[in-house]
Amino acid sequence: LHSKMSLNLDSNRKIFEEENPNPYEEKLVIIQLSARSLTSFEAELVDKRYTYGESILNENAKCLSFLKKWYQEMKKTSTLPDYAHELSRNNAMFIYIYGLIVGSIAAVYLIPENKQIQEIIKESCEVLNILPDKNLIHPKIMFALHTLSEAKKSDKKTKEDILRCCFLTK
Repeated sequence: LHSKMSLNLDSNRKIFEEENPNPYEEKLVIIQLSARSLTSFEAELVDKRYTYGESILNENAKCLSFLKKWYQEMKKTSTLPDYAHELSRNNAMFIYIYGLIVGSIAAVYLIPENKQIQEIIKESCEVLNILPDKNLIHPKIMFALHTLSEAKKSDKKTKEDILRCCFLTK
């Protein structure tokens, strides 16, 4: 009994971590391939219970709210970070911010207009208006925010702009 406890044989602890099945995965390419493929759908054929689109919009609402507060605080304190320390230029954050915004553009393009979509478009306009310096934010995120602020369901320009957001997958 004593030796069984000392060897820790009663626990279910893993000795090795699970291996990543795809260590070379490029998240930004996958995001852009997904957005590009969504533009091939006809909006009328999209299920009215499009829950993934709604969850993307929910997450993007949190992201836009955070960005708005972030830039409001900068404007209030008059302290602008340099390019290296600006949130949208951080390579770890860029993928997630960009992915949420591009996913939201695709959701607006496909989902029937509702209150949630109107709120997201309004929030993206507010983020654009609160920016202390338009050149500070990453240009790809700036373009995506502009696209989101003008996005419309089944709109030709919205589709073209989604494709322009997919700069790695031409």
